[in-house]
Amino acid sequence: MSGLLDHIRHAWNVRRTRRQLATLSDEQLRDIGIERDQVARLVRSLPRRTPLTGP
Repeated sequence: MSGLLDHIRHAWNVRRTRRQLATLSDEQLRDIGIERDQVARLVRSLPRRTPLTGP
């Protein structure tokens, strides 16, 4: 059961990260040292859905 909870937690964190990255302004991105096109690549590299299989 804890494997399923870990999966749900991971999937939630990935979605939250995608949303947070999408809402950052260009100034905020520059402050942390990345450009908008790098964010787009990073967001695309994050899985949209995570499989239910464990590691």
